[in-house]
Amino acid sequence: MVNTKQVITAIAIMLVVDILGFSPALSFATGSSNTIAASLSVPNTCIPDVSNTAITFPITQPGGFANTANVVTVTNFGNAASNVLVSGTSWVAGANTFGVTNTLWSATSGANIGTQLTGSAVDTKIVTNSGASNSIYFGVNVPVSQAAGTYSQTITISTSC
Repeated sequence: MVNTKQVITAIAIMLVVDILGFSPALSFATGSSNTIAASLSVPNTCIPDVSNTAITFPITQPGGFANTANVVTVTNFGNAASNVLVSGTSWVAGANTFGVTNTLWSATSGANIGTQLTGSAVDTKIVTNSGASNSIYFGVNVPVSQAAGTYSQTITISTSC
């Protein structure tokens, strides 16, 4: 296994040699030293992990509303607080479709799910601190005249920090 510290030290010495125009065969007098200032920037990161790869809704009649059968949990493995964003696509079953805005999301569970999903990423105002988790709940309104079928939709959950 390569020792990372040794590799980095060797690169730093070569950079000094190139920058100062010294020959690699150059030797320094005994007892002399050179000081090199080093700096490092560590950016803020927010790294989301979504608990579910699928959201399940129960069988729902046309004109009905259904909450998801499972909650979606977003965990932030980054070093900075993150805002959770959501977006989605229209529902599709073969040639039959209905709109993305029929899907609703909320930070709280229950029948009060009421913010429409859109095709563009929207800030949910759910803030997830570093190492913490938050839940997002989804519901769907099935249009009254919707044809029978097994519909699918893609929901994208992302973060911004």
